[in-house]
This record gives sequence, structure tokens and C-alpha cells, in this order.
Amino acid sequence: MKKLVKKQKLHIILMVILGLQMGCAAVSTKGTSLFRSEALHHLNPVPDNIAQPSIYKKGMVDPLYVQTQADFHFTMAETYSLDNQPAKAIEEYKLTLLYDPLATTVQLRLVSEYVKVGLFSEAITQSEKIVSENPNHKNARLILASLYSSLKMYKKALSEYDKILVIEPNHPEVPLFIGAIYAEIQEYDKAVKYFRKMAKSKNYKKTAHQYYYYIARIYLEQGEEYYKDAEANYQLSIGKNPKFEDAVIGLSKLYLKQLSENKAEDLLASYQDRFGPSRKVAKQLSQIYLSNEDYEKALGQLRIIEDYETYNLNIKVRIALILIETKKYRAAIRKLDRILLQAPESDKIRFYLGAVHEELKSYKAAITNYKRISPTSTYYPEAVIHISYMYKKTGEIDDASEVMEEAIKKRNDVAQFYSFYASLLDEKKQYKKAIVMLEKAKKQFPENTQIHFFLGSMYDRVGEKAKVAKQMSAVLEIDGEHIQALNYLAYTLAEKGDELDYAQELALKALGLKKNDGFILDTLGWIMFKKGDVGQSIKYLEAAYKQEKNESIIAEHLGDAYFNFQLAEKAKSMYIEAARTEKDVNKRRKIYEKIASIEKQVSFGKKRTPASVGDQGKPASKKGSGK
Repeated sequence: MKKLVKKQKLHIILMVILGLQMGCAAVSTKGTSLFRSEALHHLNPVPDNIAQPSIYKKGMVDPLYVQTQADFHFTMAETYSLDNQPAKAIEEYKLTLLYDPLATTVQLRLVSEYVKVGLFSEAITQSEKIVSENPNHKNARLILASLYSSLKMYKKALSEYDKILVIEPNHPEVPLFIGAIYAEIQEYDKAVKYFRKMAKSKNYKKTAHQYYYYIARIYLEQGEEYYKDAEANYQLSIGKNPKFEDAVIGLSKLYLKQLSENKAEDLLASYQDRFGPSRKVAKQLSQIYLSNEDYEKALGQLRIIEDYETYNLNIKVRIALILIETKKYRAAIRKLDRILLQAPESDKIRFYLGAVHEELKSYKAAITNYKRISPTSTYYPEAVIHISYMYKKTGEIDDASEVMEEAIKKRNDVAQFYSFYASLLDEKKQYKKAIVMLEKAKKQFPENTQIHFFLGSMYDRVGEKAKVAKQMSAVLEIDGEHIQALNYLAYTLAEKGDELDYAQELALKALGLKKNDGFILDTLGWIMFKKGDVGQSIKYLEAAYKQEKNESIIAEHLGDAYFNFQLAEKAKSMYIEAARTEKDVNKRRKIYEKIASIEKQVSFGKKRTPASVGDQGKPASKKGSGK
């Protein structure tokens, strides 16, 4: 029916038509035969009225042959219809009618197949033919009316519905269709009047709740000023039939529109308290609970839905995600394992399983699941990064590197792989290998900031400051607010003693983007130190040290500033802290040399400049801060 009706103005007509089963002559374009249920209940699905046509006179054609051919083609047509091959089904139904042109059931089957392939004109022509030959055939007229409605031929549809009411004055659904058409053409007052008349009719007492429900929907469609009328009719519908779920859900949605979430929740919860679990109500309630992050209650409702929709993987996945969100990891693993039994090829479930095992530090199980994700999957890049990260975390840096090398061979289109691989090579001190790899990646991903950034940092490791500045500048051309690049370039310029005003401008911009960042504050302090403003330098460096007390380079910078400001004891204290946190043996040795120099000066009763701090305030370490 999706193809038949594009406009979803009120959805009433769609709900009514789509809701019809075989007896109500539904029209479907979803691959389901009009009479699928009937066919499935017959081992030999041949219509009762397939018989020897009168046009075959005795002696001309063998009656048994005619009957056999009709049976054969009908069976083939039904098979093709069930197999969702409407074009072939149409051919076989036509051949069936060749041998039995008066078989009304076959003609109706043919209409259904026409609709499936979008041949609506043929469907209407065929339906009109059936009706002309069988004026009192209600199902045929219902199909024809629904086709007219779907193609917005409303006058003809109303005419057909009126004729059906002549045949069956108290038809249970036709009045709904008529009112729906009035609503569809926006004759709202006429639709409301008609539905209200039906609701009060003794003949339609059993379905009165439906009419009030549709009246409420019509009011709701007309906007906020009609909300009170909509609410009143929802209440009338529920009053006529308290178990009518659609009205309860409709009223709850209206309450949500009015921002009365508590009323909506109470209404739905009350329904389940009175009448037991309901799939429709559970869906609405679960949405409310999830929006409020009330995961325990949401979980209860999702389990109700799962009981009804045992093969709905989406519901099962949502349950698993809630279990993860509420840190019920073991339960989440059990749930995800069961889902995999239904969907063993699901990369998404594999990824979730890997993530939960990783959270539990069950790295072997996590890696096993991540590795089963296909390279073509959208989850593959992140899965590979997680695998490599876990190897790195457990000290298996070579395995981590190997994973990234293989990943790049399988998916060389993932820029993130190159950046992460560069970080591993950095840790292994394979700087030149990283540079070669990143230079190639830069050509493939010229606009990727992280590749430029990591390439710049690798050049820093080998002491090529000019290339560092070039790569960081490239990053800023792409993203002028890249905080790391702003800070790195500022520090690099400070180290070189070049363009200190520009370096200060970059560092201040970075600090504006990330307030109170210890590394950026250190860069600003070091720039001030290089500019000779040691007093201002100390202010920034003390603030930096307050934020990052375990960063050796920051403590050392502050020590240099104190020493330059003739605060020898404070300088010594900072050098001791710098040495304590420095992991590099060579750098730690140079810091101890500064401490020894201070102690030597004190012993001689005079000030001496440490060997590694020159007259121009050149920093002791070449390592940049904020990286």
C-alpha cells in the first residue's frame, strides 16, 4: 500500500484500508497476496468455482483437459504469488482465466498481483469487470473502492461504498471508510458529523469506540486549538471500550504533545495494571522511560515487547544496550551471545560483545570478537583500533603494530589507521619509519589534520624543527582552531627563538579555546621566558604546574624561571620534582646536573648558571609541551 498512497495527511484512510484482511478486501503492495491466508489453508488451492466453461461445447474440447489445465495454471500462479514473483503470477492467473473466464476468485487474485507491480489501471479495470459481472460481490466492490481511494478518485470510491451499504446496510467497516475519505479531502466537519452519527447508531454500538477514536484523530490533525476536543473524544472512546489500545496510546501521545509526560505515563501504566501486558502500550511506555533515562523501567517494557516479538532482533539489541548502560555486563554478554545464535554474521553484535569484554578487561575474548568483524564492515576500523590498543595496553607493542600493518593492507582508505600506527611507531622510537608511512598517507589524505599533526610530531622527534612548523601550519590551514597544532607550533617557534610574538598569539588563541590547560599555560610561560619577561613567565608556569604536577618538562621550565629570577632554592625544588617524574634517563641526568650546579654555587656562596641554561635563556629540554 506504500506505493498506492503517498499522502499521509491523517492516516485514517490508510489505517482502515491497510487493516483489512481477506474478508475486507485489503490491497497490499508488500508482496502479500490478497487471499494468501485462504491459499495457505488449502492443500489443493483451487477455487470452488473453477468449472468447465460454457463456451467449451461437447465434442470440441475435452472437459477433463480444460479442468486440468485450469487447476495447473492456478496452482502455478499461487506458487509464484507466494514466492513474491508477481509478474509470473499474473501470467499464470491469466492462463487460468483462459480456461475458466468466470472464476471470480481468480480474477480477484489477478487484481492483487496487478497492485503488487504498480499496474493500478489494470487492477481497476479488472475490478470493474468483476463488479459488472457480479454486482452484489461485496469484496470486489471493497477492493475497487479502496483502489479508487488510493488513487484519490474519491467520488467513485464513495459511490462504491454507498452500493456496498445497499447490499449490506450494517457493514461494520464501510462507514469508517466513508468518514476517512471526508477527512482525507479535509472536509473535517462533515467527517466528524458522519462519525458521530455512526457512534450513536444502535447498529454500530459495538464499534462506537472506533468512531470516537477517529473523531479525536481528526481534531488532532487540525492543530493545537483542537487538542481539548481531541482529548474529550479519546476519553469517550476509552469509556466505550477501556481495552481499546489505540485510543489509550493516542491520548498518551496527546499528553506528550501538551508536555504532560506524567499523565501519559500514568495512563499507560494504569492500562497495563488493569489489563495486563500490552505490546503497543509497552512500546509507548518504553520510549517515555528511555527519554527519562529510567533504564530499569524501560527494560521491563522492552521485555514485554520481546515476549510478543520473539524474533525482533532490534528489541533484543536495545535490551542488551540497556544492560550495558546500566553496567550489567555479564547479563549483556549472555544476551548478545543469544542474539548471535539468531544473527551469527552480525558485525554490530560482534562489536558490542567485544566492547563489553573489553570493559571487563577480558581482552582475549574481546580481541576474538573484534577479529571476527569483516574488513568491509563499518565497525571494522574501530574494532581494529581497539584490538591494537589492547595489545599496547598489555605491553604487546609488536602485536599492536602488526595489527595496524595488516589493517592498512586490508583497508588503506581509513585515515585513522595511519595516525594510530604512527603513535605506535613513536612509542617504539621508529621515527623514520613513521615519517615514510605518514608522507605517503599525507598524499592520500591531504585534508586530514591528524596525519599532518603526527607527521609534524615525528619530525620533532628527529629534530627537524622547520618541518615541524610546516606540518603544524598545514594543520592550521585546514582547521584554524586545532588546539594541539596551535600549541605545538607556538612551542616549536619558542624553542627556535623565532617569531615569538606570533608564537604568543598562537598560544593565547589555544588558551582561549581550552581554558586552564596546563600544557598551553606552559607554552605561554616558556614564550615569556624566551622574550625575557621572566616575572610574567613564572606566573604562567606556576599555573601550568598547578594543573600538571607530574609533567617533568613543566617542572623543569618553572625551575629554569626560578633560577633565572635568582630563586635558587625554589629552582632546586622544581628540578627535584622534574627528575622524579622524568622517565628518560638522559634527560634525567641533565636535570641532576642542574641540581648539582645549584648546590655547587651555594657551597661557594655565589650564583652560577647551570650548564644547560645559557645566557639567552635557552631551554634545557627540546621536548615540546602539550603534545
